Amino acid sequence: MPRYRLYGFTLQSDIALLALPQIVGGDPADADVEISAGPVPETVHMATSFRNWEAEPGCFLSTFHETGRFLVSDGRHIRYDRFDGADDSQVVSILLGTCMAALLMQRRILPVHSCSVQTEGGAILVMGMSGAGKSTMLGGLLDLGLPMMADDVTGLIFDTDGRPTALPAFPATRLWADSLRRLGHDAEGLPRVRTDMAKYYRAIDYFHPDPVPIRAIAYLQPTNLEQ
Repeated sequence: MPRYRLYGFTLQSDIALLALPQIVGGDPADADVEISAGPVPETVHMATSFRNWEAEPGCFLSTFHETGRFLVSDGRHIRYDRFDGADDSQVVSILLGTCMAALLMQRRILPVHSCSVQTEGGAILVMGMSGAGKSTMLGGLLDLGLPMMADDVTGLIFDTDGRPTALPAFPATRLWADSLRRLGHDAEGLPRVRTDMAKYYRAIDYFHPDPVPIRAIAYLQPTNLEQ
C-alpha cells in the first residue's frame, strides 16, 4: 500500500490520498497508522454519543449517511465501510477531516481547526468558523512567501512546561474556485476535494515539514465593510 507522512507519523492507505506526497522506499512495516476498507458496525454502544458519532478512549465510530461508516481505533487504525454510490473523493474527504482529527486525539495530539504557516519567530495559526476565510488567508500568506504547515487542521503537542508546538500536515491547500480566482490562480486541471463540490486541492511546493513552536494565533471574525 502507498505510504505517506503527516503530523510526524507515517501512514499507509489502501485508498489513494491524492493531496499527500508518497514516501518512496523504506519498510512498509514501519508505518505508524493504517487506513483500510473493511466492515464497520452500525454501533458499538460506546460511553459518549452524539448525532452521527460515538466515542470512548481509543475508539471513535462515525456514520456519514451518503458516504459510509468509519472506525478509528488505538491511534493506529482507520477502517472505512463505504455505502453504495460513494466515490473515493467523498471517502478521502472524511478520512483526512473527521477521522484524522479523532486519530490525532488518540495519539495525544491536539487537533486545532486552523491553517498555519512558519515564520522566523515561530508558527502562526489562523483560526475561525467554517467559511471565515482561513484557507483564503493561507493562500495570501503563501503568496507572500511564508512556508505552509497546515491548511485545515494543525496538530499541537506540548512540552513539559506547557509550551505548544505545531506539527505540519501535508503540502496542499483546499480552496473554492472563487477563492482561487481572487488569489490569481486557475482551478482548471486541479483535483477536486470532492466530485460534488467546486473545491480544489492546490499543491504547495514551499512547505515546512518539521515541528515549530507557536508564535501567535489569529482569529478571523466575519464582518462587512460598514462595520
